[in-house]
Amino acid sequence: MNTLYIGIGTALILALLTALIGPVFVDWNAHRPWFQAQASRLVGASVTVLGDVDARLLPSPRIRLGDVVVGDLARPLARVGRFDLDLDPLPLLKGEIRLVELRLDRPLLDLAFDAEGRIAGLGTGTAPDAAIEHVEILDGRATLTDAATGARSEEHTSE
Repeated sequence: MNTLYIGIGTALILALLTALIGPVFVDWNAHRPWFQAQASRLVGASVTVLGDVDARLLPSPRIRLGDVVVGDLARPLARVGRFDLDLDPLPLLKGEIRLVELRLDRPLLDLAFDAEGRIAGLGTGTAPDAAIEHVEILDGRATLTDAATGARSEEHTSE
């Protein structure tokens, strides 16, 4: 019976070590098309990752994307210097998404709202319901234009 417990314990330790060390040896940049496709599906617009892609599983799941462009490369809706997403692992087991922290470094938003109040150029994504505990925006700029009134607003955040 002790052999069974030792075997289960050893298998559990090996699984945890694999989850901790394994992502270090994965070339996440090779999976860039998958990340772009999933992000495009969620947002409802083309998402291009021009920078590095990194991910980890432990101690908590994290996805880090560098130089992200939403929309057309020539005239993007948004551009983010670095996008970090930390997930709570327990809700993932139940099929829910809970973001512990979302960090946007140097986001530039250029959004135009059509006459119906929707963001022009942005389709309907299939983003699941997600809870976000903390959002951090560093050195960002947003320009909002209302097509119905012609009003234009520009906001800037810094650290």
